[in-house]
Amino acid sequence: MDKALIITLSNIGDLVMSTPLMEGISTLMPEKSIDVLGDARSSELLKNAPYISTIFNRDKKGKLGQQVNLFNRLRSQRYDLIVDLRTGFLPYLLHSQHKYIKRKGLGVGKHSVEESYSCIQGYGKFPEDIPNCKIYLSDDDIRKIQKLTKHLPSGKWLIIAPGANWPGKKWPAEKYGIIVRRALELKLFEAALIVGSIEDKAENLAIDFSNLPVLDLRGQTTLTQVAAVLSKADLFVGNDSGLGHIASGVGVRTITLFGPGSPQRYRPWGDKGEVIVGPRENLNNLQWQTVFKRLKSVSSK
Repeated sequence: MDKALIITLSNIGDLVMSTPLMEGISTLMPEKSIDVLGDARSSELLKNAPYISTIFNRDKKGKLGQQVNLFNRLRSQRYDLIVDLRTGFLPYLLHSQHKYIKRKGLGVGKHSVEESYSCIQGYGKFPEDIPNCKIYLSDDDIRKIQKLTKHLPSGKWLIIAPGANWPGKKWPAEKYGIIVRRALELKLFEAALIVGSIEDKAENLAIDFSNLPVLDLRGQTTLTQVAAVLSKADLFVGNDSGLGHIASGVGVRTITLFGPGSPQRYRPWGDKGEVIVGPRENLNNLQWQTVFKRLKSVSSK
């Protein structure tokens, strides 16, 4: 069986945005399995994809011996195709008939998905229509999430993610609290969930949810489990972070809040993703009424 190697970027969002490339390869060449070289945490999201063969993990802080062992494992493989979205040099050191490298500076004006996808369109008859991002769920993760959410009422669910990897990307958490309470009081949704890492629990929504159908799952799920949670949502609202991309990867409508950054390049991919940019690219200037108005509009679709 022919094999391809995809060398992915390290963070969650970039990894999810590389899945259309993998979907395209799998659709065009279903006989080809795909190996992936990526970060251990983010590449967990690929473990259930039917076309994935082996996931190689690179620890940037690993010892020299670990790096050499990983390189030797890759050198022992024979690939028909290598696509490098990250290093710019590694394919030249490995065995492959075809090698494609994402060139820096060629993505001006393009979404990151378009940039990654375009670097291989010269290989075979690649379809022009770019697939959606896609994350595959396991039955175990779905069962786990069913247990965690069994006490929530059925119906439409809102999921929020108030965390991000640095303060400039965070909309004030108390404003998230306001829109959740308003959405539940007006019966726009039957339940709301909060997702994120254990560190995100520091984001205080400043609302007493004790009498509302709200479940805080921050710090309680793996990445594949949070994908399963997000797949049950009718709408995701969150900051510019990997969770919005995971939501798009399971087909959920998203509203992503941007301060500094490049929405044109890094918004969740697809026609189900909407963006709100803070005035003067500052999320502190974004009023909760603005977000809630968009939430109401999207929830009625």
